[in-house]
Amino acid sequence: MVLDQIDQLLHIDARKLGEVLSLDEDLFDVIITSPPYWNLKDYGVPEQIGYGQGKAEYLSDIERVLNECFCVTKNSGSLWLVIDTYRQDNELQLLPFELAEVARNAGWQLRDLIVWDKQYSVPWQAKGQLRNTVEFILFMTKSNNFKYHVDRIKTLDELSKWWVDFPERFNPKGKTPSNLWSIPTRPRGAWRKPSENDHYCSFPTALVARIIELTTDPGDIVFDPFA
Repeated sequence: MVLDQIDQLLHIDARKLGEVLSLDEDLFDVIITSPPYWNLKDYGVPEQIGYGQGKAEYLSDIERVLNECFCVTKNSGSLWLVIDTYRQDNELQLLPFELAEVARNAGWQLRDLIVWDKQYSVPWQAKGQLRNTVEFILFMTKSNNFKYHVDRIKTLDELSKWWVDFPERFNPKGKTPSNLWSIPTRPRGAWRKPSENDHYCSFPTALVARIIELTTDPGDIVFDPFA
């Protein structure tokens, strides 16, 4: 990978990473991405991943991308995959868990499952379906030697209570966050300009910032194959 590719948007098919990256070289410290949710959205390009594909072909393409991502990630690196459920013929489909198995097949080790509370959603309504305000984040690593700086994201709320009443439970570095992350996505009405790609769920900067704080060091390289 040449230096002028860093901090650049490479407009290519994600299935062809090997054409611009050396798959024999560990390049990235963390991968943060959100692939197409199968056929839920037409991105308006021919032969796209997801829309218009059969389920088996879609999963195969995702596995191919995740396998190449595995090849170019450092041994201490990690993968954060944001994905949601969907409905087919009014029946809930657990796509996050399907992609977890696909990622395992590509070599990734599943470490944690985080529920992301977006707080906003499109007001879809159907019988047997409540308003969905959450998505799932799969945290996966390449090896057991992964970066994980949990002290950086600990919270300091209510420490005085624990210190006074239960000093043995007091941790001066704070409380470890739970696996429920409440980070609001921006409502579409708050966007500065109408987007040519009318996407219903923007990717909050705060969500990415927390992941970067948790699993990278200064100077590390972050990659998103589905930017």
